[in-house]
Amino acid sequence: MLRHLIDQLPVTVWFEDWSPIRATLDGAVAQAGIEGLADWLDERERPYIPFNERAAAAAAARVLHANDAAMRLYRAQDRDALDSPDFDTMLTRENGATVAQALLPLLKGHRATMFDSIDQRAHDGSHVSVRTALIVAEGFE
Repeated sequence: MLRHLIDQLPVTVWFEDWSPIRATLDGAVAQAGIEGLADWLDERERPYIPFNERAAAAAAARVLHANDAAMRLYRAQDRDALDSPDFDTMLTRENGATVAQALLPLLKGHRATMFDSIDQRAHDGSHVSVRTALIVAEGFE
């Protein structure tokens, strides 16, 4: 019933499992501290790092459901096309300071944050600029 109602909303709504990203970011905060998170995220640019754990965590994140508005915005032919979106956009294309600033409220225990324009592409290759509101549902911290 709830899924049917969400599918009718004119704005895009996604349910996502970000637990791999959260675990990676929690490890980064443990390693570098909150104040060092931006630098830790930017380490991806150093060629001597053999394994990009940020990209691996991003690739492991999953879309559990996306509504019809998301299907239209991203020009997806079916819901399976949105099952594995380009989450590494956030973790590897944006600079560390931008990502850290956007996610810092969540890492500090807040249940919501909002940020603008992650450089994304629709399935047809066109550019998509978004305002993202991340809300952590109660019980899914």
